[in-house]
Amino acid sequence: MREKKKEKRIILSALLATVVMAVTSGCGKVVFVTGLDRDELFTVGDQSGSCREMRVYLTTMENQYKEDYGEDVFTRSGNETVGDSLKENALERLVKVKALNQIASGEGVTLEETELSDARQSAGQYMDSLSDAEKKYLGISDNDAAEMLEEYRLAAKMARQMVSDVPDEVSDDEARTVTVQSILIKTYAENADGSRTEFDDGQRAEAKAKAKAIRDEIQNGMDNLLGITFDTYIAKYNEDSTSTYTIGKGEVDSAFEQAAFNQPVGTISDVIETQDGYRIIKPIATSDESQLQANKETILQKRIQEAYEKAYDSYASELDCQLNEERWNQIVLCEDPKVTTDSFFQVCAGEK
Repeated sequence: MREKKKEKRIILSALLATVVMAVTSGCGKVVFVTGLDRDELFTVGDQSGSCREMRVYLTTMENQYKEDYGEDVFTRSGNETVGDSLKENALERLVKVKALNQIASGEGVTLEETELSDARQSAGQYMDSLSDAEKKYLGISDNDAAEMLEEYRLAAKMARQMVSDVPDEVSDDEARTVTVQSILIKTYAENADGSRTEFDDGQRAEAKAKAKAIRDEIQNGMDNLLGITFDTYIAKYNEDSTSTYTIGKGEVDSAFEQAAFNQPVGTISDVIETQDGYRIIKPIATSDESQLQANKETILQKRIQEAYEKAYDSYASELDCQLNEERWNQIVLCEDPKVTTDSFFQVCAGEK
């Protein structure tokens, strides 16, 4: 059980690194306004976000992008909209932090004194890391940095509480996967616009008869030791763009899933009617121990993410967001080569 709890903490840490930056509006309805006070860029509920905070978020993300994708990432041909998308993502991240703080206030969730002290210490380290040029550009004080760190840490704490009841046990059966080769005979026609037209009863009967004949041909080859590989039949008959699938529970239609998990490895199935047509499948491998553990972590991460999103949406959907359009239009990427700071979110997450 101790290992399970440790695994959940690791997944939570990875999740919370992105949970307050998910690309959603972060609140119910966004309204453009012109009359917010002082340096306010937006309000969400009774929380507000400033242009100074936005500069910290946007500059950090901008420099991370440059580090990951090259200094010319925003000017490279074909990347004309990357800067605008980054600006929107930075706003959404900041809005979500503020919304989570609003939720925390309503739920009575606060930072303990030790958590506050650690946030203030981290804020000091962040300010010490900034050059004079960066401090001037960002325009934040030591108190601003401390407040931002505290709000970010509180947002993460609130997010953790939202998923605290998520079960951390994932069964072997739930995590098991099987890899199969498949031959598909379609029961639909593809239209020019990407849609599909389902076969009528007569066409479906022909498709089923064709699939059965192929299955009989394959079985005859196996029974008579002809040495013809399943790959040969795939190349000859398969009407699917894919011939090999690695399937987990709930990832394909029920008929396909049941056949894949119940058919012994190395044998061929009967003709199976699936949502795309008639299939003949041959399982070729099942998940080993390392893959099983990886699958469990993936399932748990998805479970936590879904629980968080459901809980967050139930709170935040009623929080309207007011955005100062004039100030929003004045927010731009930093062009000063002396401003290279990119550590704010690492500091927020407690990384050194």
